Amino acid sequence: MWPALPIVVLVAASAGLRFAASRSLAAPWIAPDEMIYGLLGRSLWDTGHGTLIGATGPFYGGYPLLVGLPLHVLGPAAGVTAIQLGQAILMSLAAAVVWAWVRPLAGNTWALVAAALTACLPSLAYSGLLMSEAAFLPAATLALWFVARAIVRPSPASQIVLVVALGLAIAARLQGAILIPILVTAALLDAWFARDRRVMVRLAPTWIAIAAVGVLWVGFRLAADGSITGVLGAYSDTVSTAYDTGKVARWVLYHVGDLFLVVLGIPLVALGVLAYGAVRGRESDPGVRALVAVSLSTSLWLTIQVGAFASRYVGQLAERDLIVAAPPLFACLCVWLARGLPRPQPATSMIAFAVAVPAVVLPIRTFVTPFATPDAFMTVPLDRLLEATSGHFLEFAWMIFSVSLVAVAVILPRRAAALVPILIGFGLAGASVLASSEITKLARIDNDRFFGTAARTWVNDVATEPVTYLYGGSSYWNGVWKTAFWNDRIQRVARLPGPAPGFLSAAIASPRYDGVLFTDQGGPLRGREIVASTAVTFFGEPLAEIAQVDLDQAGLRIWRTPGSPRLSTWTIGLKPNGDIVEPVRVYVYGCAKGRLELTLLGKQGTPVVIAVDGTRVMRIPLASEEVWSGSVPAPKNANGAGRCTFEIRSAGLVGSTRVAFVRM
Repeated sequence: MWPALPIVVLVAASAGLRFAASRSLAAPWIAPDEMIYGLLGRSLWDTGHGTLIGATGPFYGGYPLLVGLPLHVLGPAAGVTAIQLGQAILMSLAAAVVWAWVRPLAGNTWALVAAALTACLPSLAYSGLLMSEAAFLPAATLALWFVARAIVRPSPASQIVLVVALGLAIAARLQGAILIPILVTAALLDAWFARDRRVMVRLAPTWIAIAAVGVLWVGFRLAADGSITGVLGAYSDTVSTAYDTGKVARWVLYHVGDLFLVVLGIPLVALGVLAYGAVRGRESDPGVRALVAVSLSTSLWLTIQVGAFASRYVGQLAERDLIVAAPPLFACLCVWLARGLPRPQPATSMIAFAVAVPAVVLPIRTFVTPFATPDAFMTVPLDRLLEATSGHFLEFAWMIFSVSLVAVAVILPRRAAALVPILIGFGLAGASVLASSEITKLARIDNDRFFGTAARTWVNDVATEPVTYLYGGSSYWNGVWKTAFWNDRIQRVARLPGPAPGFLSAAIASPRYDGVLFTDQGGPLRGREIVASTAVTFFGEPLAEIAQVDLDQAGLRIWRTPGSPRLSTWTIGLKPNGDIVEPVRVYVYGCAKGRLELTLLGKQGTPVVIAVDGTRVMRIPLASEEVWSGSVPAPKNANGAGRCTFEIRSAGLVGSTRVAFVRM
């Protein structure tokens, strides 16, 4: 039988299952990451320039190019499907790399086991999303394998391949720059294990090539950005930021515990046992020495990098940034199992204790929340357990589970070695099923929140010109990128004055007394078609509207204006369901003859006071469950040359079904 047939079948089965699971996933979901990658990539293929809805976008490596091509050729819907298929194959190929790595070290059967464990990783569900993990996992796994190969056989050809593989991984995701210190540390460790100082010297062509490429890259980024801070593109700030040392150390420890969760502990014990033999100079197989060196170096540097990053920018377990450490750990596990579970004592017990401690002390209750799901798929089963039991039970169960896993590694009879990958495989596969189900559910809910029952292409369906999206201060700012991803007619973003969390770049558009919007560059906002919250109205014709669910705005509306966009009214403080729990202000621009029409619902029996331009003009007694309909006229001196303000306030809760200014 063709030796590669089983791995081909495994990769095909993994890709097919992952793609099938992704078909019910309403991608893109993780905002704004997925939308930014898609928008940048589409822009690069459309125009040759990486822009984000009219503004220059940051540099995110080569991944946007990968996802941008299907979006450019096929459009958003078919493009997403093509991406999901391609990424299902791409991520599953990481299993083939592991198979090729382990096969000469442990034989075909155990190599296939290591590949199967890699294919079972819940993180392969990122193949259904527009996330750079889909390209980085296989690219980085390939690079790590070539690191090990170059350490064992540092021929010119192997070093050339290594440098190319490193470049490919770094291009896939700029986090891949960590592969450089991983390579250096792995080479130093192998030199220690082999008692051979010449390892570093034999890799001299690699060091020279990396230095040369680094100098060229710095020069290129300096030319592009004019600053050394642009070397790492969108991630430059994460390097230049000051970090709290104590906090970083704590979060690194958390992510050592998270790595335990990612691989279910036992592979870390296997690595420790193999490393113990290598440190003592007893490892005779240069391939295993290199594997151990690479695995130790990868686990060390990734937990430091990810822990530091999470301590400032994530605030929860950043598992998706750790997953590259898993394939070499599975390789170590299968080499250890192939050798018959060697467990020298007391070293193995000490290693198991050291592996268990970070997991046991991990404050699991703090990190297991629904908000952790996008970053840490392995927390999904624990979150299900939390929902069914309690926080105390979760903590107890996690402690027992962690201790049990390392106990299995220490006391399992050698004749039962096959149970170890079965146990880990079932755990990972079960977590994969739960994670896929959870992200499918969450993505569907998210889609319904932002688009309701409308088509996601609702703007493109009615627009005839380039459209501007006017952001009005919603805390759900991701909706801008979600809407723009599906509607390429949206080519500019502007925002009304006020806080703007999460915006990469958007012109501030301030309304003049007559409603004309002027940007912070000094000119009027361009474009006759504009999308904005339903809390805003324009002089012009509404073309379409969608209702949104469980957001802090009722919906969106697209307008066609006779010239530059000109605000008619802007309502602030009114809840999406019409409730009035704080003062509601209705700003009327170019205020002329007209009236504010109101339908109010008494909920707590408190009166409503209405003021116009700061002067109280009406007090409405409103009993509980009473409905009041009426209107408040514009000021007598309103002549269209200024702005007037209506204010509605009450000491208690009041409902409403209509708050609208009608011009006469």
